[in-house]
Amino acid sequence: MARKRMVTRTITFTTVKATVYDIESDEIKTVEYKLSGEISADGALKVITKEHTDVRPLKVNEVT
Repeated sequence: MARKRMVTRTITFTTVKATVYDIESDEIKTVEYKLSGEISADGALKVITKEHTDVRPLKVNEVT
């Protein structure tokens, strides 16, 4: 008897709230990002800097 195949993948996301400087509007905002994987605060700061060129991250406030 053949086994029934099952998809058993778990995708994890990290929600990051960061204070960023918006270059276009020239103001400081708090923005929420949803990043894939389990990332620390320092790693999240690097990812935001690399992927989002329209803003300049200042500080990561919360990582969940």
